[in-house]
Amino acid sequence: FARSGRGVVLTPVGEQVVRQARVALDAVEAIEGLSVARANGRGAELRIAVTASLEPELTGRLVPRFARHQPTARVRVVRCEDRDQVAAALRAGRADLALTDLPVPGDMSAHPFEQREVVLVSPPALRVREPVPPAALD
Repeated sequence: FARSGRGVVLTPVGEQVVRQARVALDAVEAIEGLSVARANGRGAELRIAVTASLEPELTGRLVPRFARHQPTARVRVVRCEDRDQVAAALRAGRADLALTDLPVPGDMSAHPFEQREVVLVSPPALRVREPVPPAALD
């Protein structure tokens, strides 16, 4: 925030934080809503499609955190090779939510909750143009 007269106003970064926080809270509420449904005294199942590169994040951090807040809900990880398979799992109803990288297909909504920096690591002798355009990696 920044001071403005007698009050404070959000800086541009603060506004981004608020937008991201609202998206994250909306997602948490949606997930909590899934666990309300009970079948024969058991919690609902939440199926999350994920690519191999993001699965450690999901299973190592997000699922345990969710389980602490929703102990009766079961989480099933739907493993996918790439973001196209993630989208296919959602469309086919094999997953309720997904964790993937951008971009997502136009018929789906993306709710960013975390940014990561990916770097290309090379031996010192290799001359690499800075920055490396993603198309150069194909």
